[in-house]
Amino acid sequence: MFEKFNDTARAALVMAKDIAADFNQDHINTSHLLLAITGFTSPTIRWHNPPGISQS
Repeated sequence: MFEKFNDTARAALVMAKDIAADFNQDHINTSHLLLAITGFTSPTIRWHNPPGISQS
């Protein structure tokens, strides 16, 4: 299945798979892909530093 995707897309899918595993889910859905392509890979980081919210 991965043969039809370029290297960037494959990397996003692998990252999405890791994110799904972080949430104890055995499937990849669109939210996992969105988190992967936007670079939010750690649930802890996303919880404490949501996008657009400054700590200062």
